[in-house]
Amino acid sequence: GLDCGTTNGTGMTVAYSTVATPTPPAAASFTTANPVAGTQWLRWSVPIVGVGTSGCACFRIRVN
Repeated sequence: GLDCGTTNGTGMTVAYSTVATPTPPAAASFTTANPVAGTQWLRWSVPIVGVGTSGCACFRIRVN
């Protein structure tokens, strides 16, 4: 979730797709869950937050 600013604690949803394409695959190919081996694409969804709010999202990435 967001971990700073006035949106602290606001959760995000992550989805992954194992479709190997050079452009983003169709929305139906994404599964909402933690990524699995073979993941090619990630999609984060942030809920609507109020006007004038702020927040930070941090990502830890490991590439094998």
